[in-house]
Amino acid sequence: MSTDTQNSAPVSAEPVAVPDAILLMAQRIAADDFEHCTSDPIFTVEKRNLITGLDLDYTDNIGWFCEGEQIDDEDAAVLEAAYQESGNVPDNYTRTGIEETWEHFATYVTLEAAREFVSKKGDQYRVYVDSGCRNHEWKALRAFLLQIAANPVLAAPVAAQAQQSAISADWRFVEARECSSCGHVGINDSSSDNAACSECDWIGPMPETDRCQGCERESVMTAACPKCGDRYNLLASSTTQAPAQQPVSGADRLSIELRGIAEAASTRPIAVAGFIAAAGHCENCDAAKGHVEGNADTERLNLLQDNYWDLRCISVRSGGDDADVDWIVIGHHMAKPHERVIGRAFKDDPRAAIDAARKEQA
Repeated sequence: MSTDTQNSAPVSAEPVAVPDAILLMAQRIAADDFEHCTSDPIFTVEKRNLITGLDLDYTDNIGWFCEGEQIDDEDAAVLEAAYQESGNVPDNYTRTGIEETWEHFATYVTLEAAREFVSKKGDQYRVYVDSGCRNHEWKALRAFLLQIAANPVLAAPVAAQAQQSAISADWRFVEARECSSCGHVGINDSSSDNAACSECDWIGPMPETDRCQGCERESVMTAACPKCGDRYNLLASSTTQAPAQQPVSGADRLSIELRGIAEAASTRPIAVAGFIAAAGHCENCDAAKGHVEGNADTERLNLLQDNYWDLRCISVRSGGDDADVDWIVIGHHMAKPHERVIGRAFKDDPRAAIDAARKEQA
């Protein structure tokens, strides 16, 4: 899966054996003696994009089409020759100005991998060699792979030791996601049966490899909603640690996870931060207030979770260039409008917004 759905916990810094796939890339780079006009080639695949319907006063490129399908060059030449004599376009045919452009589709480390992809896709794709001369990360990666090719056995595997280190530290990857279709928001609950492509509209059963069944790009698969199977967008993610010797209750664990997500959030941090504000914080033991049995903030947090509500802050003009902050609670519905304000605090108090939503739904 793509990196937004699966991250490794921090493990031992001990060296590990080189995987076969990495070794193959290294060997291919070392054996590549083709003249690429750059010492740091980046192998990209480009997809042909045909622009049609252009005025022939602005282009010399003429295309012939039959019922929407472009005619091959040989037949098009015959049709064009006949047109130059008669000035007539046969029925079911279209003569128009065209322009051909090539757009970036995928990037590969080796020429062989790029060519293999194009050979499967056909003549609508081509391999283009770009230069990484200004990309210090790419140059460092190629240099490292060349070192691997020269000495493939870098170290013995220490997977068991690394796994034990991860377990003892109790590192956990936590992510919050929201469904673009049904509005479900959840934590670490992506569908185990379905997946979605991050580059096209394909959604379907989880493929065996990280390759989209629609656009056939690699390393583009992302999560699907556990409720409806549609695209499950990442709100925020983090790697958090809980001491193994200190059992964590359900409410406390949820608060810890959400706080970790809020700290690392790069997308939609307001909604996630709202959860944390509702969860509160204990001044005595430096833990989320959720550990206190019967705490009012725990009830508010559970209310958000049970009803899949969003808690958001909004900016409200207060005169001039100044603005105040209000808090609202959003409910999700199948019928339009899909998002509806069900509670609002006309002040900077997220708890008051949740209480207003609870009163409205009572």
